[in-house]
This record gives sequence, C-alpha cells and structure tokens, in this order.
Amino acid sequence: MLNWFKSLLGPKENPKEWVARGAIVVDVRTPNEFRNGHAKGAINVPLDKIDSVGRKVKKDQEVVLCCASGMRSRTAMKTMKHQGFTRLLNAGPWTALRLILAVTMLSLTSCAQTTGSQNLDVDSFAASISPEVLLVDVRTPGEWKEGVIEGAIMVDFYSDGFMEVMMALDSEKPWIIYCRSGNRSGQALEKLNAAGQVNVKDLQGGVKAWVASGRSLVSPY
Repeated sequence: MLNWFKSLLGPKENPKEWVARGAIVVDVRTPNEFRNGHAKGAINVPLDKIDSVGRKVKKDQEVVLCCASGMRSRTAMKTMKHQGFTRLLNAGPWTALRLILAVTMLSLTSCAQTTGSQNLDVDSFAASISPEVLLVDVRTPGEWKEGVIEGAIMVDFYSDGFMEVMMALDSEKPWIIYCRSGNRSGQALEKLNAAGQVNVKDLQGGVKAWVASGRSLVSPY
C-alpha cells in the first residue's frame, strides 16, 4: 500500500534530467489552480481537457506531468499513453517540480557560462556553415521529418548509442550541432568536450531561434 502511494506522489526517474533535455511540462490542474501558481515554463491542460493535449504537444516529445498531489497527473499519463504518447513522466506535486525547475535553470545557466565560447547565435551559426563543417542535428527522427537546416545529418540525442555514433564521425572537421531549443545540443556539447572532442560548437536557441530569425528549414529527403 505504501509503495502504491509513493508511486502517486513522485516519479521513479528524475524530472530534472527530463527538463534539462527540453521536456515539456504539462500541469493538469484546473485553470484557476494554475493561475494561483505554477512551475515556470509549464503549460496548463486541465485533466478534463487532456484529450486535446495533442494540439499543444507532439507525441514523440518528452512530457513531464504534474498536478497538486500526483493523482490527476497519473490519470492524465494513462490517458496520454492510450493516445500514443510514449515519453511521459509523472512528476507529482507541482510545488516540488517548481523547485526542481529552478535548480535546473541555475545549472543550465552555469553550463552556458562555461561553454559560452562554443555557443553560436543564429547569424554566427549561419555564417559558419560550409562543406568543410560537419553539421549535426541531434533531434528525434520525428522532429527531423518536419524539416532540417540544410546540410545537416541526424544523430538522435536520445538514442542508446548517441556518443558512440558521434565519436565515430569525422574528427578532422569542426562540428556544429543543434536541436529544437538548445537544451539537448548544450548537453551534447558538454559530453563531447568531456570525451575529448573540443572542436565543436552549438546553435543557441536551436531550430526555434533559426526559424524565428526568418530562416527556413528544408526537407531531409
């Protein structure tokens, strides 16, 4: 009985890791509860409207769910699984998640300061693209299908062999990596640096920043 109750209140996995990877946070409380306080960056999809969550979230995206206690988010997770969502985590109470998000953002800010010289804004990124540079898209296959920055190859950050594939790429060329928002590419940058690959830069803001600047994506096929 105790273990069942614990399963309602908290996840077996660490929400911090999911959020750092760029997971979308969905708060399934009522709009009134949400207005009175919520985790930073969370979107509100009340439990009684959870069938419409597909309008805001893609089924191949990672989603962290929360509510007041973990019970409604648990129910929402079951419903979303039936809808075809596969990357779901019940973080339980939104108050605990708010603290996790705050700590995560501080960590990401610290990492950004450490690797600042390796971060490129959109203009610098665009100017750096050439046949002599290896351009790597670390998003998921689903994201890849929707359009890529011309010249990129795909290596899914979430794949089990991500680092093995990356370290097998041409190390004679400089690398530039990007993802949807900059979270995954930032983490990849740290891992690659730790593995000895320092001739690599990433796009700040990812595809979202690229598109917002007025630049276009191309079909990967």
